[in-house]
Amino acid sequence: FGGGGAGNQTNRDRLMPIDPAVGFISYGDGSFAGVRCEYLGDTLRTGKIVFLGFGMEGISRPGASPSYSGRPEVLSAILHWFDPTFDVAETPIAKPEHLEISAYPNPFNSSVTILLAAGGVGASDARSGQVGIEIFDISGRLVADLPVTNCGIPQFVPTPVIWQPEKSVGSGIYLIRAKIGDGEITKRIVYLK
Repeated sequence: FGGGGAGNQTNRDRLMPIDPAVGFISYGDGSFAGVRCEYLGDTLRTGKIVFLGFGMEGISRPGASPSYSGRPEVLSAILHWFDPTFDVAETPIAKPEHLEISAYPNPFNSSVTILLAAGGVGASDARSGQVGIEIFDISGRLVADLPVTNCGIPQFVPTPVIWQPEKSVGSGIYLIRAKIGDGEITKRIVYLK
C-alpha cells in the first residue's frame, strides 16, 4: 500500500471477480485488489461500479516497490474507466420575432398595468435574466425597475406588471422600456396625480 498511509489496514482483501465483473487493480502477487463491472441494460438501466478491497486512506505514496501506485494514480485509473466526459447539446436561444407592449389605463392616476408580449420567445430568455421592464422619466432618469414574473413556462406569454409610482414621483410623461434578449421596445405613458 505504500508508505505513510493511514496505517489502519494490516491485511489485504483479495477479490475474486464474478462474471460480468473483471479484475481492475492487482497486488504484486497477481491477486485482485479491485474489481469493476459495467452493466449495459436498456437506456434507463446502465451503469458502472468499482469495488476496492482496501480503503483509499490506506494509500499514500509509492513505497519501496516501484510497482506500487499512489492515491492519485488509483483515482485517475478509476475515473478514466468511468469516462466522465459528456456532450452538451447547444440549443440556440430563440430571438424575439416581435415585441408588443401595452399599458392601461393611459393616462393613469394611481397605477398602470403593463402587458409585455413577445412572439417566438422561449423560456430560455426569461430564465437567463434577459427580460426586463424599466420606467424612465422624460429626462432619462430611471424611476423604476420592475420584476417580470411567470416566465418559467415553455412559451413566454403576456405577463402583466403593475406599476404604482411612489409618492415622490410627480405627474408627467414617462417611458416604459421592455427588453427580452436583444429585442427592445419603448412606450410612452402619462401619469396624472
